[in-house]
Amino acid sequence: MAPEKLARLFQIEENESTSGTQGEIGTGLGLHLCKELVEKHGGEISIDSADRKGSTFRFTLPAVA
Repeated sequence: MAPEKLARLFQIEENESTSGTQGEIGTGLGLHLCKELVEKHGGEISIDSADRKGSTFRFTLPAVA
């Protein structure tokens, strides 16, 4: 993913949907909603990305005692 796209990935007003690997169409809301949900539960979301090679998305949530 290009660095400039990565910088605005979670900004709902800046995000645009792109077709999936099988031509499916999205709304561009999925990552924004994931980030909100993870953070509301005290977690973090991170991305490792290489332009034109792929991206890895990770999230962590606190353990329940």
